[in-house]
Amino acid sequence: MDELLRQIAVTLNQQLYFVALQSTLTLPAICAQLEGGYGDYDRERYKEWYNKHVSPQHLTAEECYDFRCSMIHEGNAFAKARESETYKRRILFVYPNPMIKIDNTRFYGMNPADNAVCIDVLDFCHDMMNSVKIWNDKVKNSPNYQKNYDKFFKLHMNGIPHLIEGLLVIG
Repeated sequence: MDELLRQIAVTLNQQLYFVALQSTLTLPAICAQLEGGYGDYDRERYKEWYNKHVSPQHLTAEECYDFRCSMIHEGNAFAKARESETYKRRILFVYPNPMIKIDNTRFYGMNPADNAVCIDVLDFCHDMMNSVKIWNDKVKNSPNYQKNYDKFFKLHMNGIPHLIEGLLVIG
């Protein structure tokens, strides 16, 4: 988990906000899996983990989950309800700007697709990462986390014995 968070931080420092944002949006799903077990992931576990551990919350758990699905699976900038395929609101992540700070600003229009929320991309990513760090420190020694961490993709400094050895491997 530390390496994943470190690499997200590097992408933020390099102003690779698309990559950082996509990675950050997956964190609640990854954490819910590590805490609860593989094979039983669903939207409710994502939202439950988000509500319990993410602070401050720039988006509701439902908005975050819906946006994550829309952005990662479709490249879509709207939080879209999967059941009805209707747009709920546009999620706008604002690049850092020393002249103005816009965060958690909501706009409402006549049509749900005209609704928007503006979030500072750095604040969102850093807040999510800090929430994951706090959570990870609390649960990383629990039996369930340890069992599930064996399946977690991670950096193996000298490869994986009997498969590939002597090379850096992610897997």
